[in-house]
Amino acid sequence: MRETRNIDAPQAGYWAMTLCKGGPAVPACIERKATGFLIAKLNGEVVTLADVWEWRGRAITKEQFERMPIIASPRECVDLEKLPIPF
Repeated sequence: MRETRNIDAPQAGYWAMTLCKGGPAVPACIERKATGFLIAKLNGEVVTLADVWEWRGRAITKEQFERMPIIASPRECVDLEKLPIPF
């Protein structure tokens, strides 16, 4: 069962998100800074809170978040059936 959340009240957390159908999972987070303000990051870039909170993906741990690679073109969808066979 999915957890319920208030869309107007972002919370800190870590997620693996896909930005397009068939695309790779990228790291996303909302973190609370020492000042009390929230900051959102998506694939290593600072973004608006809505970019992460409204589209958050699968919840992950901070350790998993830190191990996820930054993807060069996360919004580029790949159709694996159309790729040439590498051998």
